Amino acid sequence: MTAPSPADPLEMVSRRHSLLAALETGPRVKGDLLDAVDCSSSTLDRAIRELETSYFLERRDGSVRLTTAGRLALEEYRRSQRALESITAASHVLQFAPPDAPLSMAVLEGATLHEPSSHAPNAPVERIADCMRDADRVWALGATERTPQFRRIIAEQTADGDLAVEVVLTDDLISFLLETSTDALERFLEVDAFEAATVEEIPYGLAVLELPAKTYTFVTLTNEGNVQGVIENDSRAAYEWGREVFRQIRSAATALQPPE
Repeated sequence: MTAPSPADPLEMVSRRHSLLAALETGPRVKGDLLDAVDCSSSTLDRAIRELETSYFLERRDGSVRLTTAGRLALEEYRRSQRALESITAASHVLQFAPPDAPLSMAVLEGATLHEPSSHAPNAPVERIADCMRDADRVWALGATERTPQFRRIIAEQTADGDLAVEVVLTDDLISFLLETSTDALERFLEVDAFEAATVEEIPYGLAVLELPAKTYTFVTLTNEGNVQGVIENDSRAAYEWGREVFRQIRSAATALQPPE
């Protein structure tokens, strides 16, 4: 039997996934499959032959059964389907990230999308602030100061030793803070639990929060300084992805030193 070309399986599984799914629970006779996939007898015969040619199923003892290859193909199809659904659900917000921004399915799959409204434009970032109140550690990338809550929470909790914060801010934001809040910035830099660095630009806002029993990863997308949406994910995969993105950007940043 000739193996299928590399281009065949993707299109084939997309068309035949309902038949593969109907065999997940075990072998079935053709009559049962006709009811399960709701197609004509001739269409089912073609589908069986096609999938059999690719070794995704087999006929044995009068029934049709899923092979290991077929099970794996179905799992991969579903994974890809979930990924595309996650991307599509957030695409109207993702448009505000640079095309080469380091984004991953790790932060999109299973995520919650917070969007601003006319009566609550800061609600998405206030969600981050709410979680920060219970955090032990925070790693963050920032280009704009969107709400005074962050500064207040960081000031109170780092001073008490309840929170360790490491941030990378853009050069423009540091310049703004030096012009408007020099004393506050200097006080932050004098706190052992607070570290800051500066870099020319960042692809999006990022906050990775470590709580006693949970982690949160937030990606903030903006347009001309206005928040367009915040992606929230509490999975371990998102946390590890966020930590790695932060490490990469931090390695290219310049540390800010406390005043003499």
